[in-house]
Amino acid sequence: DVLAMKWTPTLALVVLGCILVSTTHHQLFATAVPLPILNADVKTFVESFPDSNADRPDSKTFVGAVVQHYRPKKAKGQTHADARLANLKVYHGEAMQAKNQGAQIIVFPELGLGDNVFNRHLNFPWGEDVPSANESMIPCSRNQTDWCRDRPAVCEASCIASSVGIVMVVGMVDVKECNKDHDPSCPKDGHYIFNTAVVFNEQGAIIARYHKKHIATPCQSCFDVPAKAELVTFKTSFGVEFGVFVCMDILYPDPPKQLIEMGVRNFVFPTSWNNLPPVLTATQFQQAWSRIYNATLLAANIGNTVEESGSGMYIAGQPVKTFFDPTLKGAADEKLLSASLAALQPNDENVEMSTAKEQPTPLEDFEVRGKPAICGVLGIKGVPCHIFNAADGEGAASVTSGPLTCNATWSPAPKERSDNNQDEYYAVVAWSGQQWFVHAFDLELCTVIKCLDGPACLLPDPWAMSEYQAKTAFNSMHLRGSFSRPHEIVFPMVAGDAGQVLDKDCVSQTGAIGSDTTVGLDMTCETTVMAASLFVPYNYTVGN
Repeated sequence: DVLAMKWTPTLALVVLGCILVSTTHHQLFATAVPLPILNADVKTFVESFPDSNADRPDSKTFVGAVVQHYRPKKAKGQTHADARLANLKVYHGEAMQAKNQGAQIIVFPELGLGDNVFNRHLNFPWGEDVPSANESMIPCSRNQTDWCRDRPAVCEASCIASSVGIVMVVGMVDVKECNKDHDPSCPKDGHYIFNTAVVFNEQGAIIARYHKKHIATPCQSCFDVPAKAELVTFKTSFGVEFGVFVCMDILYPDPPKQLIEMGVRNFVFPTSWNNLPPVLTATQFQQAWSRIYNATLLAANIGNTVEESGSGMYIAGQPVKTFFDPTLKGAADEKLLSASLAALQPNDENVEMSTAKEQPTPLEDFEVRGKPAICGVLGIKGVPCHIFNAADGEGAASVTSGPLTCNATWSPAPKERSDNNQDEYYAVVAWSGQQWFVHAFDLELCTVIKCLDGPACLLPDPWAMSEYQAKTAFNSMHLRGSFSRPHEIVFPMVAGDAGQVLDKDCVSQTGAIGSDTTVGLDMTCETTVMAASLFVPYNYTVGN
């Protein structure tokens, strides 16, 4: 996943990034005591939410951990193998900290041991020949042999998992030699290079290996992909079965939706997600995916700057613990999170996907506020919108893009309950069609977003700090999208000030997903709003 188009005012939807960063030092965070949600005085940026296991008395529970890792650049004169081992030294410390706080499984980011660039030749030296789970191998048992000298990171990760006694999910590059004489699909350089998630159990054995399926168009030659998505699961000693997929895979039905259809409800998600706010920041979509699929999700992102960052753990859309801080840079963005989680079962009621939901209620007849406009660009094209000033009070607006109509109402809280004494502009935005985000992408979007530049409302530049600041508190916000394709999956997302996700109960979705064209989002708790969205990626068709 790789990002282009810096410094373009944009409302960006497809998050396509893996950036090289560094680990001079790092912070560790894990606690069993819930922290306060963000407030105007002190922002921790680590959000802990009410115990999601409380209403699941019969659920199996486990303690999980995710690491947002700031990976180092290869130092001058340092070999690629030494650079991989330097990252693993940090992983060892994180794993021990997590184990001390009861964690049974820890997830590290996509490609956290090395680089990921628009160049196949430069990605190759980061790779090792990773055995499959079918080989029932404990690489650490071969330490000090030629086999391990050829695979130093595989063996070291195995030894860490064994010595700490924890299940480890590690993002690596898997390199496989091939020969065109025997394999017509073999690349010209005689190697397959896969973006890979590798799972080690408490004894250091490899129990799962997953090759990422979906790579952004400009980098499709940088990594190879399997002809069909691999459906990879693994069972742990603590009785929980997990599915695996990586980064951009989450935007497709293969393999995530296929694993759900197999009955898998617990997932590990190594990612290197590049935030393009305001609509699709990492934690927003992690929460939305967990909610729609009624799944437990452990998401570990690369940490670097506002461009990356955003990790968390979720149970059926309820965030248990998340971390996203748009003010941090460099090694300060390293973070370890741990929490007790419910292991969902196939027979748990899937409220979002299987229950016929009530139709969206009609929106209140508020006065139309603001004015129609064209708001900056979405991808590369200008999009229709309706700009309003939140200081003008409650209001309504309707925006149409092709076959999609997006209706919105909003009700700001009294000014004395907002951290805001100035005008703050928002836009209701609709889009239906194709945009270019590194590669062509079909989507529909109904959203209300915080504007960057006052009444002009250029949509936020993803590298500007101000688009994460939302000071006006709203009592409620309601969206109704008349989507043109009746069998798409609609992802509901809301983020408040500083891009923080909200408690699941703050947001409800109406309309039977996958059958009705009109879907509603209702936000009914008092909160600031950076973006409230209904997002439909066409490639996620239910019938796929």
